Amino acid sequence: MAKVRLRDGTFVQQVLLQEGLAKVYRLYLNKCPSRNLVQQAETQAQQQRIGVWGDTKFTNPWEYRSFSQRK
Repeated sequence: MAKVRLRDGTFVQQVLLQEGLAKVYRLYLNKCPSRNLVQQAETQAQQQRIGVWGDTKFTNPWEYRSFSQRK
């Protein structure tokens, strides 16, 4: 897990979560020093039903991988 910031200080994971383009992977959350920030960003997108939160057919990546490994 890595924390990615642009030169202007933008926290990339926060932006992806706020835009609903990513989800928090709870397995690593306890190891994340920015866990409060990423959880808030995800909650914001979830409440606004942005991105994956508005897509009823979205499958979490970790679930998709477990399905495809069974085949």
